[in-house]
Amino acid sequence: MQLEFTFEDKEFMAQRGSEPAQVEQQFANFEQGFPFADIERPATINDGILRLDEEEVAALEAEYPYAIEGKKIEKFVPASGAASRMFKDLYALLNENLDDKQQEMAKTFLATLPRYPFYEALKQTMADKQLDLDAEIQKGNFRLIIQHLLEKEGLNYGNLPKGLLLFHRYDNEIRTAIEEHFVEAALYATSGTDAYLHFTVSEHHLELFKAKVAEIQPVYEERFGVK
Repeated sequence: MQLEFTFEDKEFMAQRGSEPAQVEQQFANFEQGFPFADIERPATINDGILRLDEEEVAALEAEYPYAIEGKKIEKFVPASGAASRMFKDLYALLNENLDDKQQEMAKTFLATLPRYPFYEALKQTMADKQLDLDAEIQKGNFRLIIQHLLEKEGLNYGNLPKGLLLFHRYDNEIRTAIEEHFVEAALYATSGTDAYLHFTVSEHHLELFKAKVAEIQPVYEERFGVK
């Protein structure tokens, strides 16, 4: 494939450190497809995977504070895209004609729903619309519940980035994924009293992330005594 680049194209490539030949090859890759990886065997313990015993773990944990001394540690968190792929099975349950496996999946979803970290938030969202989540569970009304979980009239989880979903339940709190990164940074990725985090976020979700960070940052700074 022969591409013709304008002066502006080449100027942009130069700014981002790319050569025209590289860009041509990238286009060719997408046009021709990519070869499958040549997989020989799965990685197992002692064949691609190193297992540390308790003594080795303790030794490395003891060494870690000295290894990072004088260094700036930064926790890098790759892009958090929309969570729609996480919920593909639930989206499938919104269809009218379900097979036996999907019917069983719907029953399991209803039975285990109170265990999910977003249960209380979903219950409140439905209550705001004069709907009782527990009553709807008893009725088996899984489609109504899924709609209020995934779609805009409810929690809108199908359109939010994964980082902003309520992810883990603890005895005294429920954390989003982004909050877990704040906790991890405070616990093992601090430089003195500073914890540096680098999030890459889609422009579409940037304001949502900024709002969440503004909400949680002072909370975790005070809890862990870090900045």
